[in-house]
Amino acid sequence: MKKLVILPLLILTFSCFSQDTVKLPTHVAKQIIKDLVDYESVKAQLKLIKEQMDVMDQVSQAKDTIILNYKYKVENCESRIEIEKRIVDLYKQEAIRLKKEYKKLKLKTTLTKIGSGAIIGTLTYLLIVK
Repeated sequence: MKKLVILPLLILTFSCFSQDTVKLPTHVAKQIIKDLVDYESVKAQLKLIKEQMDVMDQVSQAKDTIILNYKYKVENCESRIEIEKRIVDLYKQEAIRLKKEYKKLKLKTTLTKIGSGAIIGTLTYLLIVK
């Protein structure tokens, strides 16, 4: 029984060994080796290019973030400028209103001085004539 089990195993091992060796011409073997070396270098270059692309993507994302931040800053500055313009307009309107009020008060003061001078003059005349 043991011989029956060992015999097929021996046949399998001999058949495997006989099929493992392939004979190639020298120029074909050299071309295969050259192709394998080229493949390895291309594979290494591909890996480096992928890493470089990842870095470039990160740089691009960082630049996009910086650009967005500056856009927000520009929008904030523009809104602040608009607010300042409104404030300046309000100050101008208030200055115009105060100028008008000043002119009215100046006229009132002038009329009051003239009226009080006339009254004082009349009273003085009446005191002297009496």
